[in-house]
Amino acid sequence: MTKGYNKLHGSVKVTGNVMKAVDAFKSNNGSGVFEKEELSTYLRGLRKADYDHTELLFECMRSRLRMTNSLHLRYDRGGNPYYWGVFARANGNEEVKIVGHSGILELVKLYRDGEVQIDFTLEDLIDEALS
Repeated sequence: MTKGYNKLHGSVKVTGNVMKAVDAFKSNNGSGVFEKEELSTYLRGLRKADYDHTELLFECMRSRLRMTNSLHLRYDRGGNPYYWGVFARANGNEEVKIVGHSGILELVKLYRDGEVQIDFTLEDLIDEALS
């Protein structure tokens, strides 16, 4: 009987806000978090290890793994900002470096807070950015 009340007050997660790669860009969707040219330029500049972590991040979100930690700003040896993300798997955690890109961080926060479900990979995002 209180289900509707709980939805209004945040006790029940409302599912259905599935984000596709096309929706992640401001030019396609007013509530998108990325600019196509800026994101592709940023990703081109990543070191291979950082790219691999970013790819894993999108795999974890697409698999709807639960994020189990708070995000705290850190800096790597090169002085680049990043956050460390921990995602729960059945028999252990998946840990990823989350590069300090404002759009990626905004997307992670939307995901962590249950506001969006990610239905795309990093490769899907790159394909859309280059289209």
